[in-house]
Parts: sequence; structure tokens; C-alpha cells
Amino acid sequence: MGFFAAIPVGASQLEIAKRALNGYFYSALMIGVGSTISDGMYGAIAFFGIAPFLKDPVVIAIFRLINSIILIVLGIWAIYGSNSKKNNIILSQELLKKKSVAFITGLSLALTNPMIMIWWLIGLHFFISTGIIEQINSYYKIIFLLAGVTGIVSYQLVLSLSVYKTKKFIPDYKVKKLTKILGYVLLGLAVYFIYLAYDTFNNL
Repeated sequence: MGFFAAIPVGASQLEIAKRALNGYFYSALMIGVGSTISDGMYGAIAFFGIAPFLKDPVVIAIFRLINSIILIVLGIWAIYGSNSKKNNIILSQELLKKKSVAFITGLSLALTNPMIMIWWLIGLHFFISTGIIEQINSYYKIIFLLAGVTGIVSYQLVLSLSVYKTKKFIPDYKVKKLTKILGYVLLGLAVYFIYLAYDTFNNL
């Protein structure tokens, strides 16, 4: 369930693809590690006591606005870095290959998505409703959490490796073009999250 839940394209997956396309496998992997840590943290919160403020629509809207700001920065950075000017490319490449920057980026993107808690709760409910787990307790919650996290990070690894291997067959000029496209997609996601936040505030 963790593996398949990580498949839908989101900001973290786009950042993984951007780094892997540019030949930075370990940086791409660190995006996944940071993202998975955040997802696991929200899973623990969901299973062992949801903080009331995380269920507040206003708080969710604020998280989405923060997420959109991060996405705008990442999108502009990707477009700027794909520019043909040498200095721009060098600056962008230096940042892309930094594993610490990648880790913080993955962690930040996932931290601004507390809605992942719903996935954890739905997944656990599925196991209970189908009879796979008859009686839920802390032991089963921890096992479920660890299994889900393993699935998520496994997908991130497969994605990083697949795109990294594919990069060998793609010319540099196409990598720049794909990076620019990913930048515009990130900006599109930012606009979407701004709309969701606006819609939330508008309906209060």
C-alpha cells in the first residue's frame, strides 16, 4: 500500500525526477528519504493521537500556502537553472547535487502535506474491515507504519534509479528542456494549492 500510494505524481516525485535526470542519483534518493520521514511522522500522529490543530481547515489551508511558496521557489529555480547561460547552469547544478539540500527539500515538501494522515487511516481501516487484522493494538499499528514507510521509500528508490538510468540515453539539451518543463509543472502545482487554500478561506 505504501509503494502504490507513493506513485501519484506530486512535488516530491518531480524533485526526484529533476535530480535524477541531471545525474544526481544520491540527491534524488535523499529527496525520497526526507519525504518518507515526514510521511512516517504523520502516520505516527494519525495512529497514536491526531493533534486537533492538524484537523483545522484553516491550518490545512496555511500548510497549502506554505507548500505553494516552496513549489514556486523550486519551479523558478528549475527554470532558471535550465537557462543556457553557463553561470546559471553551474549554480543550479551545484544546488541540485547537494544531498543536504535535497533532504531538506523532501522533508519540507512532505511536512506541508498533513493530509497524508488520511491515507494512513484509510489504509489501516482497510486491513481491519477486511479481517486481515481482527484486533488493532499498538503492535499492529507500529508494524503497519513500518511496512507502509518501507513501501514508500522503496518506490522512491525505484523512481530515482529508473530515471537516473534513463538519463544515459537522453542528450543534455533534452535534459535541460525536461528540467524546464518540470519547473513549470511545479509552478502549476503551486497555483493549484493556492486555489485550494483560497477556496478553504472563502468557505469559512
